[in-house]
Amino acid sequence: MEGSKAWDAIFEDVWLKQFPLNVFGCALGRTVLIFRLKDGQILVYSNAFFEACDVDFIRSLGGAVHILENTCFHDTCTRIVLEQFPEASYYVPENFPIKNERFKSVTELQTILQDELHLITLGGMPKVNEVALFDPQNNLLGLADLLFNFSSKKSWWTRFFLRNVSGIREFPGMSRLFKTMIKDQKAFSDSMDQLRTLDFQHLIVSHNDPVFENGKKVFEQALERNGF
Repeated sequence: MEGSKAWDAIFEDVWLKQFPLNVFGCALGRTVLIFRLKDGQILVYSNAFFEACDVDFIRSLGGAVHILENTCFHDTCTRIVLEQFPEASYYVPENFPIKNERFKSVTELQTILQDELHLITLGGMPKVNEVALFDPQNNLLGLADLLFNFSSKKSWWTRFFLRNVSGIREFPGMSRLFKTMIKDQKAFSDSMDQLRTLDFQHLIVSHNDPVFENGKKVFEQALERNGF
């Protein structure tokens, strides 16, 4: 699902698409979710290097567009997406590295989402402030960089990079860099406990492969392997 391929309707009023994204030659990819709320408004969870057809598709869904950057680390495409969607409301976590007068807080967005979707900012990581998303209607948990999930089909360099540079030995897994960003272990562990209380079966990570079966079990096992 890369490039100009169509968005996948994974549930009613929920779409997913994977986009190419390379870091040091490593094909990390970027997964984006779109939700259409009951009142017709649109939430774009994360972003990517959208093509014109992606912009047109999002606008074709109708309603006001809300775009959420789900971690301070996902600023790669921000300036481009701001230009592509001048009419959209744009939300970023606290300490986001790019500054713009259009930016609004995650708290403001939660007010709009009400009880349809729940945003959970992971504690203990002030330079990251990852925002997880829980969709109770579809039993779905969306994540940014907490866990990476790659199949064996990736190139040898991507596999080498993830194993030897990122330190991920088993997928889904937590990167070495992500762990170094945890400054308050208790606050972070409390956030993991909060995610554990959620009733979900589908796990969607920004990098790379979604887990549509036994997502919560897979999630819990990944946390345990990483000492949480």
